[in-house]
Amino acid sequence: MNGTCRLRQQTVKGDTFATMERSAALGYAMVATAASLFAVNASVVKVIEHTGFDAQRLTEVRSTGAFAGLALVVLATRRHALAITRRQLAL
Repeated sequence: MNGTCRLRQQTVKGDTFATMERSAALGYAMVATAASLFAVNASVVKVIEHTGFDAQRLTEVRSTGAFAGLALVVLATRRHALAITRRQLAL
């Protein structure tokens, strides 16, 4: 083995299977990025709490920011996923 690992993942789309290959290096990079963001988040929260923000307000701001960030990513990458038909509206 040459030190690389390929993982195969199959997802069902209609009647066909789409196969994606991902390397282990991508997984390691994603974990390292998540750990770094988690560490930065802890430091930022400690500073914000010392300014007088209460826990409830901080949770509201963080949740709103996470929603806005996710909405921007979906808007940039999968705009069609945000489409809503009249049938889906509960009126």
